Amino acid sequence: MAHGTKILGRRATGSVVAQLVARLFARPEPVAVVEQRYGFLPARFRWSGEIWRVRRVMHMWDTAETMFAPPRRFFAVLCQDGGERTLVQDLRIGAWFVYG
Repeated sequence: MAHGTKILGRRATGSVVAQLVARLFARPEPVAVVEQRYGFLPARFRWSGEIWRVRRVMHMWDTAETMFAPPRRFFAVLCQDGGERTLVQDLRIGAWFVYG
C-alpha cells in the first residue's frame, strides 16, 4: 500500500502535497488597484511593475474581522494571461494584496 495524503478520495503525490502546503502558507503581495468597475470590482491592478487586466471576476466572498485579521473581501479573478489569481482587499484600511 502506497503512503501519501488522501485528497478528495485520491492519493496525492509528494509534489501535489507540497503545492497545497505552499498555497496554504503563501504570503500575499501588495498591489495597487488602478481601475475598478462599479466602484468595487477590480478591473486592472499593478503588480511587480506590470499592469494586469482582469478579464473576469469568478467568485467574490467576504470574511469577518477576527482577533488575528481585519475584515477582508476576496476576489478570485481570471487575468488577461489566462492565469487565476486571488485579490484581497483589507476592508479596514482599503489596502489590496494578491496571491499569485
